[in-house]
Amino acid sequence: MFAPTNDAFAALDAIPEGDALKEVLLYHVASGKLTADDLFERTTVTTVQGEEVTIEFDDDTVVLNGMVKVTVADIMASNGVIHVIDGVLIPPSMQLPSIVDIATGSPDFSTLVGALSAAGLVETLQGDGPFTVFAPTNHAFDTLDAIPEGDALKEVLLYHVAAGKYTGAELLEKQTVTTVQGEEVTIEWIHDNVVLNGNVTVTTADVMASNGIVHVIDGVLIPPSMQPKSIVEIAVGDPNFSTLVSALTAADLVETLQGEGPFTVFAATNEAFAALDTIPEGDALKEVLLYHVIAGKYTGADLV
Repeated sequence: MFAPTNDAFAALDAIPEGDALKEVLLYHVASGKLTADDLFERTTVTTVQGEEVTIEFDDDTVVLNGMVKVTVADIMASNGVIHVIDGVLIPPSMQLPSIVDIATGSPDFSTLVGALSAAGLVETLQGDGPFTVFAPTNHAFDTLDAIPEGDALKEVLLYHVAAGKYTGAELLEKQTVTTVQGEEVTIEWIHDNVVLNGNVTVTTADVMASNGIVHVIDGVLIPPSMQPKSIVEIAVGDPNFSTLVSALTAADLVETLQGEGPFTVFAATNEAFAALDTIPEGDALKEVLLYHVIAGKYTGADLV
């Protein structure tokens, strides 16, 4: 018998119950009396549960399944031998998939898997963690105008990962969580849904993984530092548009261009305004400025 200590059981997220508990316990028992010397001569041992435990050696320590150590060996009993171990052995058939296994195992995450590969983050999410991952579906990526590339893609993906294992209930209690990327995601309860950053809904919560937890989401989270600026913010932030900003203010159009839109704006520079004999005023100015705005979002190629 491989006997886990109380501390070994305490390290589990939860002790299995019912048939699952019976499976786990039988996985700690092998037929026959195998001393430490006997184990040293083996690479595996078949348990009463039916699956094998692997046996390796680290210096003179017996290591089971690559991670659980025998701390006290060869405690002789009237009906066998006990080896004390520092972890609970989980049968391979009962082990949870990793976060990466969950993603690669579902066609709904093929875009996410491709993005993680492109950003070199697959190995990171195969690590011990634990991690909390907000996993956008393929449809979520389809709502983007374009999927970021290079460093920008890596920033976006890391903004979907938090260190630690947080269930949906725990996230709601926290209200914010700091991501591995460094910026926060806000969590709210809106219309009976967990909602991130005010507009992305958790469609499936609490998908347990061996190295954390996955929450499926219906949108791609963009870090606040990478959020596109509004038309007004672009104009105000560029000194080349100071005359345009003044004209928009005078014509009372700033609030209009701060709306959701989308708008296509032909933005006249200071030099463009300076080339006029005179800048219109009043209603004439408003007419001219509105003549620079189209409803809808049209790229240069779209306009051509």
